[in-house]
Amino acid sequence: LLKTTVDVREKTPPAQKEIAKSGRLVCVFIIMIIASFPLHWHTGDLIAQSLAALEQSNQTLLEQLALCEAQTAALRERLVSAQHLQSKIIHALTFIYPIEMKNSVHFTICGLSLPNGDFAGYDDENIATALGYVSHMVVMISKYLDVPLRYPIKYMCSRSSVKDDITPDISDQKTREFPLYHRGKEQFFDFAVVLLNKNIQQLLSYCGIAISKEELNNTLRNMYLLMDHFAEQSKGRKKVSVDAPVSSSSS
Repeated sequence: LLKTTVDVREKTPPAQKEIAKSGRLVCVFIIMIIASFPLHWHTGDLIAQSLAALEQSNQTLLEQLALCEAQTAALRERLVSAQHLQSKIIHALTFIYPIEMKNSVHFTICGLSLPNGDFAGYDDENIATALGYVSHMVVMISKYLDVPLRYPIKYMCSRSSVKDDITPDISDQKTREFPLYHRGKEQFFDFAVVLLNKNIQQLLSYCGIAISKEELNNTLRNMYLLMDHFAEQSKGRKKVSVDAPVSSSSS
């Protein structure tokens, strides 16, 4: 019988052998596919759960974004309101130190004239008093805006002074403080007025107002521009920038 089986196998054509082999491979492949069905079902469940979690996270993110936008809008409104109040406080300084424009080049503060750089022929005490008024205004504005002045001012009415801690050419520390009044050294007084005007330019620049180098000496005119800026802001006629910081303290 064994011999007969061997003979039958040996007599089987090669094509039939290939067909039988292919049939066995197909059966094995079908079995593997059927066995993998539960795995595919499980993977599909995981994908569905991940998509649901992703959609939930996206919805939460959208809600948080809407909340942040609402809070940002509320903060902007409070900032604009605070800056309007800040402008009103600064503009109130004009009731203490009124600056009047007589013409395009002639301005007065509390009725006192202050020339643009050339002080010859003017009363020294009146000039010192007018510069003292301007110094006090500059100091108060810098405090309300919380903007440190590049050249600190020591306010003492008509005996005020300005300190220069920046210029490297000044070797003597005692000469770094320059008087805003005449005391025998004309060049010291002139340099003090320049430093005061640079402080005013700093405040103008902070408010977005540019002046040329030739206009730097126009002390009262520049102060008039600065106070007019705050007058317009306090009345809501000028758009308030929400990028500029608001003073956290007026001390």
